Amino acid sequence: MSDFVSTTPSKYLDRSKIPPNGDPNSKLAYKHADQIMKGLNMSSNDISPEVKFEQDTRAHVKQVQQNLFTVVKDLLDRAAKHDDSKFLPPERELFVEYTPKLAGLTYGSPEYKQALEGLKPALTHHYAKNDHHSEHYKNGINDMHLIALLELYCDWFAATKRHNDGNIRKSIEINRERYGMSDQLVRIFENTAQWFEAQK
Repeated sequence: MSDFVSTTPSKYLDRSKIPPNGDPNSKLAYKHADQIMKGLNMSSNDISPEVKFEQDTRAHVKQVQQNLFTVVKDLLDRAAKHDDSKFLPPERELFVEYTPKLAGLTYGSPEYKQALEGLKPALTHHYAKNDHHSEHYKNGINDMHLIALLELYCDWFAATKRHNDGNIRKSIEINRERYGMSDQLVRIFENTAQWFEAQK
């Protein structure tokens, strides 16, 4: 059976459910459904342009929804498992020691970079286990996909909350040079910062 028929509310398939002076959109929907019911055994060349449009567009919408659900599922998995490796050796001990120290330092400052040297063994393991860090990839940020980039952005944004003078826009500018980010990607990250602000 046509996907349109299978997803069309039954009220549109029953002429008696359309009020005498009802919504013209409802009448149009019934008209389309009636054409489909009469033409289920017709070839695609015999189907009216309006019905073909309904079928094709609904199939497209369904595919987009499936794609988005795939993304959402992965994001939910990432949210549930984010930074799990920090709670276990060999990361835990060093992060327990250095996280409070880093919180009191300005991101990207010489003091911050020096503190990272002490954390390096844990970071090396962390980057190897977590693909939302550009260090996980041979070619850095250029090898990342959109889903990992979204987790990376969320990580950066959350990290600004752990610093006394944290600021996501400053972090983006510092990371532009640190990770070799293109102007386009920087602009996308800045737009994302604006989007987050609008959610408040």
